[in-house]
Amino acid sequence: MNKVEIEEYLSSCPYRYERDGYDAFLKKARIANPFPSIHIVGSNGKSSTAAYLSSIYVHNGYRVGLITSLYEESSLECVKYNGVGLNEGEFSSLYGEYGKLIEKYDLSRWEILCAFGFLYFKKKGVDLLILDSGLGGDIDATYIEGEDQRMVILTSLSLEHTSILGTTLSQIALNKISVLGESSLLLITHLDEDLTKLLRESAEANRSEFRVVDNFHFERPDKDGFHFTYQPFGEVVISQKARYLAYDASMALEASKLLERDFPLDREKTIEAIKDTFVPMMMEDRGKAIFDLSSNVESSEALVVALRVYGAAHIHMLFAAENTSNIASMLPFLSNYCISLTLTTLEDNPNIRKEEGYFLYTEDFKYVSDPMEAYRAIREDYPDDYIVITGSKDFVREMRKRIRE
Repeated sequence: MNKVEIEEYLSSCPYRYERDGYDAFLKKARIANPFPSIHIVGSNGKSSTAAYLSSIYVHNGYRVGLITSLYEESSLECVKYNGVGLNEGEFSSLYGEYGKLIEKYDLSRWEILCAFGFLYFKKKGVDLLILDSGLGGDIDATYIEGEDQRMVILTSLSLEHTSILGTTLSQIALNKISVLGESSLLLITHLDEDLTKLLRESAEANRSEFRVVDNFHFERPDKDGFHFTYQPFGEVVISQKARYLAYDASMALEASKLLERDFPLDREKTIEAIKDTFVPMMMEDRGKAIFDLSSNVESSEALVVALRVYGAAHIHMLFAAENTSNIASMLPFLSNYCISLTLTTLEDNPNIRKEEGYFLYTEDFKYVSDPMEAYRAIREDYPDDYIVITGSKDFVREMRKRIRE
């Protein structure tokens, strides 16, 4: 299969959140995860934290496997060995061997990619495996019971997927960290006192260590990116001007510091790794077009803060949300920071809202079904203004392909 055929095949796979068939497939195919692993869970910041961590260890000479939900062009980039994605030949070979079992157990796209990742890394051999969880928790396909887990990182918490993860932040938090293995280490972001206490007690009951990430300091954006200080590394630079990425880079730095006994690092190479890492669709600036993922309330708030720090003025937003997104909270927040907000969709993507999905909001916001038509109209009327393309990953990724500025 070539890349187009692979994408078409993966797109045709079921979209679901349950793992009975996946567990049966893993058992039948004898797939395990024997590698030292870092499991990253949370509502936002997982993929960027995973990208920074992977880069740190690759720069320091380790053989690193990465399974991530974030990719630029091809789903094959979700499985990376030392920063290089799975190629068509490797995918086709694995499908040739396991395709009948995949059909029998009716695996989802994410389950196939994760299973192929574990198989591929077994063939390559890795020193460390970094797992960027999709939905999160032990329902996610990145989780295999019995893995040699060194750490779980909780990057953030937001009310999301409440029908699956729970209706309160406490329920969601416990669900997210259900991947935590016994005698592992739980590293969390800054949360309120009650949530922090809950997670600390859960880690202690599991005989796991517990840590909260430190704050970064002395932040400043400039033409090179975003500078900040994180101890004991000193000044660190990320190449993108998204302030929220400094939080994710700090999580990666703290994790690498806590694991240094087992995975020693060179400090200069570690700082270089952070600067060399590019995270696509995170305040990605192409002239007057900015691409950013804003799929929930927390990421919407982070985007607005990042735009303020960036200094972008005269902003218009082009927005398309997934069917499950809480747009009732997102839209007022985003619209308060821009001159105009236009709702749109991708007609051939069933996971993105169509016009009827915005029916409560079309009196307040313009709806244009063709996103390129909407983009061109804004650009024609406001040639010198910024246009922020945001919303679901699928939408931002597709628009990123179509727009070249």
